[in-house]
Amino acid sequence: MFDFKNAKQNKSGNYSGECKICGRSFIGEKHDWLCDDCKDAQSKLTRKEKCAQIEYGSYNCYETTYFDACVDRCLKTEIEYLNKIGIKTIGCCCGHGKDIGFIQVDLDSCDKMINCGYEVRPIEDNGHGQQCFIPKSELWWQD
Repeated sequence: MFDFKNAKQNKSGNYSGECKICGRSFIGEKHDWLCDDCKDAQSKLTRKEKCAQIEYGSYNCYETTYFDACVDRCLKTEIEYLNKIGIKTIGCCCGHGKDIGFIQVDLDSCDKMINCGYEVRPIEDNGHGQQCFIPKSELWWQD
């Protein structure tokens, strides 16, 4: 935790101290004990670990888009954008570190996805993956 004995409060109410991971000095709130760089790295690691624990179809890491679709959190912004520009998405998954993520679209939207620069996702041996494209979003499980 943040070493409050050595922390000093400035006039604006913030505290100065040392990051407990990298040791750099920084200014933050009393409850802070990591610099911004280490907080970002820690947050990404935590998201990556949580995402990798999600089972397919469990919906344990979804958010609802403003088009009322349930999608993985890391794909929400991309799916909302695609729907906004007239591409009808019918399914998606980030892959949770177990497989390639995908965005599945209505047959009529396939040409639009290709025109937007999306890469077609390979069809699996069992036939799954029709009309699927590889997401452009930074997926939480990726480095």
